[in-house]
Amino acid sequence: MSTFDEKFGELKHSARELGSRIGKGAQDLGSAASTKAKLEMEKAKLKDVYAELGSLYYRENKDHPPFEYSDLFEKIEKGEKSAADYEKILGENLKNLKNTEQS
Repeated sequence: MSTFDEKFGELKHSARELGSRIGKGAQDLGSAASTKAKLEMEKAKLKDVYAELGSLYYRENKDHPPFEYSDLFEKIEKGEKSAADYEKILGENLKNLKNTEQS
């Protein structure tokens, strides 16, 4: 009988230990997920601040861009022109659509 009690005690101890490990793993996983979410939010905030800084720098220097940034300034100018062209086309498309609906 002693052997059964010993084995049962060992089994109980092992089950508690396993439960404790599983609980700790779940806590660690939850903590990691929370930390990952916080990290991604901080990265997004930084990206927004960098974009704001770049926009301000561009506006202040677009008439006389520093040589080392001239390629980037040209890309921005081309992108702004393309966006303006697309906005014009979209406006015409919407106007045509509205005229079609009224007919």
